[in-house]
This record gives sequence, C-alpha cells and structure tokens, in this order.
Amino acid sequence: MADRHIPISEHTVREVALAMPIAVPVFAHVGIEFACGGDLRIDEACRQVGLTTEALWAMIEQASNQPVPNELEFWHNAAPVALMDHIVHRYHEPLRKELQRLESLVGKVIARHGDAHPQVHRIGRLISALGREMELHMVKEERVLFPLIKRLDATLGRGLTDQATAHQLLPPLRLMLSDHDSVMGMLASLHKESSGYSVPPGVSASYHLLCSGLRGLQHDIQLHLHLENNVLFGAARDMLVACGL
Repeated sequence: MADRHIPISEHTVREVALAMPIAVPVFAHVGIEFACGGDLRIDEACRQVGLTTEALWAMIEQASNQPVPNELEFWHNAAPVALMDHIVHRYHEPLRKELQRLESLVGKVIARHGDAHPQVHRIGRLISALGREMELHMVKEERVLFPLIKRLDATLGRGLTDQATAHQLLPPLRLMLSDHDSVMGMLASLHKESSGYSVPPGVSASYHLLCSGLRGLQHDIQLHLHLENNVLFGAARDMLVACGL
C-alpha cells in the first residue's frame, strides 16, 4: 500500500492486493472484485459484499498466518518481459485447453440433463461465447500488445525513449482493459446461470465436473486478469509516463 499509516478502508483494492498478496484469495473468497475493480476503495468494496472493513482485515490477518497459496508475490515484482512470458505459459495456453474441455463437457451435460435443467443450455452458450472472446483477446495480446510492451521496455532499459512505440501502445492497452471488463461480465453471467456453480441433486458426474471446472475457470481468469490489469498494465503505464505521455 502506498502508506501503511492510512487505514485499510481508505486504500484501493489494487493497492491492498499488490502490497499484501495474501489478500487476493481473501478477496476472491468474499466476492470482492480485484481483477477489474482495483480502483474501488476498500470501504466501498466491503459495502458491496455486505462486509465490514474490520471483518475483512481480520480475515486477511488470519490468512497471513499461512503461506501465500500461489506465486503472486513473486510475479508482482517480476520484470515485465518475464511476467508476460509467465502469463502466456501459465494462463493463455492452459486456458485454451480448459475452455475446449468445458465446451465438450457441457455438451454431454446438455444431452443428459438439458430437458430437466434448461439452464445448462444457457451455460453452454456462455462457455462458447467466452471461448471466442478469450481466444481473440489472447491473440491480440500475444501478437500486438505484448510485443509493443517488450519493445518499449527494451528501449527504456537502454536509457532512451520511444514516443512512436508509446503512442502505438495506448490504443491496444485501452482495448485490453475494455476486453477484461467484458470477460468479467461473462464470468458473472456464468456464476448466475449456474447458481454459484451449484450442483442440482441427482445429476451425473459430468454435471459435477462441469461445476467444478467453472469454479476453477473463474479463479484462474481472475488471477490472470489481476496480473495484467494491476501489475503488467501498471508497468506499461509507467513506461508511457517515462516517454512523456
């Protein structure tokens, strides 16, 4: 956090997430949006989920007694090039496979339970739409955004500036942020249509696997977008400032 003497309630979600990586799984647990809602102050985020800031802080303190359950602390401080490579290998490539698996799985669930549980048809359409959205989004990052960030980072690393590349970077950076909001909206719709990824009684194992997969999908995408929005894109904005934009 920018100033630890300021009460947690007056910090933003992003500031707390970056300063205290252990807070990220706590945010996910209580439903505070940290991937695309980082500009919200903690007190407002708590109000939205019906939690006091004191209760949230108590949960973070309790969680801090345990090791951070992921490598967030490391990647929060990684160089942009290393972070981009990590995002591609840890999130982009597995996500492509997982979305294909879920699309195949929901087809089986529809065939088995579509008449009794019509919501699975809507879930299936959402998974397909999310797959298309994420594939296009990841391609734009891998082919346009990430190479521009790498080029600008290399130039600044040599003690030079590159306003031409900085100006090229601005539009795709803004577009990716907009894409992320759209993706989070789709995840919210999946959560709603599946009643919080709950499993109806008396259904097959494939329905259980689907709900488990959707829960894991939300978790991974939130961490993925957190690393981009709050860490990588923050570094990119610093590069733009260094180039006078």
